[in-house]
Amino acid sequence: MNKWIPIVGATVLAMASGMSWAQDAAAPSTPASSTAAQNAAERQAARQDNRAGRHDTAAANSDARQQTRQDARGARQDTRQDIRNERQDAMQGTSADRQKARQDARAARQDTRQGNRKARRSTVKADSSARQSTRADARATRKKARDDARASRQDTHDN
Repeated sequence: MNKWIPIVGATVLAMASGMSWAQDAAAPSTPASSTAAQNAAERQAARQDNRAGRHDTAAANSDARQQTRQDARGARQDTRQDIRNERQDAMQGTSADRQKARQDARAARQDTRQGNRKARRSTVKADSSARQSTRADARATRKKARDDARASRQDTHDN
């Protein structure tokens, strides 16, 4: 019973003063509430921009990876074709020629693998540096927004 007394008392006081909590909540006219709404809108816009940037970056990275895969596939196919041609030529030669063709084929496959690995590493490094720069940009944007918010709060507080 005693726990209801403050609630009932507050309700009666609000009705007697002609004010209601619903009116206060429906019409926020204080500068702090408009600043909060503006800050929330700015944060939402920043989130949407960041999301769009991430989607663009992901699409670019996906295209780069796809191109790297296609280049690697092309290099493998070229190597296979060269090996087949050398084998055909070696079939008409001596056993030493055939042995040399096998060794050359191994070396060619190894070179192709190393080239593909190098291309993959450069793609991964590019992706990594792009992610790092995106993170740094996002951090700078957040820091600027925080500093701006602090400055506006300080200006409001000083006035």
